[in-house]
Amino acid sequence: MTTPYDLLGVDRGADLGEIKRAYRKLAKELHPDVNAGNEAAAERFKHVTAAYNLLADKRKRAEFDCNIPAGSDEGDLQPWQKGGAWFDFDIDESTGERKIDLFGDVAGTRLGRVKGASATSLWMKGEDIAEALKVVQSEADQGVCKLINTMTGLTVAVDIPESTSDGDIITLRGFGIEGFGGGPPGDLNVIISVIPDPAIEELG
Repeated sequence: MTTPYDLLGVDRGADLGEIKRAYRKLAKELHPDVNAGNEAAAERFKHVTAAYNLLADKRKRAEFDCNIPAGSDEGDLQPWQKGGAWFDFDIDESTGERKIDLFGDVAGTRLGRVKGASATSLWMKGEDIAEALKVVQSEADQGVCKLINTMTGLTVAVDIPESTSDGDIITLRGFGIEGFGGGPPGDLNVIISVIPDPAIEELG
């Protein structure tokens, strides 16, 4: 069974700082902007982002951990014993909606189904998304406002504060995937990539 810990390459006891560092590294490597046409990388990027969203949320992380019986070896558990792999989904024939496991995918609609249980509420906050944004060193040092196109089709202005470092994440509340059943939208996490300033040729 593949877990969110496996996808991020961290131990189950990892703290939030370790989780963030692992996510930043993988997100920069797998982002669609640097893997144009690579469907495998795009799919893995979605799962890595979903893994981060789950493990960065204390409640969702605790719920996920509780689904592994105490003293059990995760490797000994079969998918049917856990209600399916944690990122799998199926379709609710009565509604035609996706029924996502506790750990849904980034773009899917989640109905709050927990390991095969029926949804008790149709209200759900939208998923967070992540986008990479490149800035040159001078812009990172002085601060700058940049436009970014998100996977949801929005063009968003991102204010990058001065003294920003490579790998920093700027969170814009409410610019992620739309919520379900009146729930609020998720957030947009902008991952900053700092590159050197272009060389300036001396005239004369």
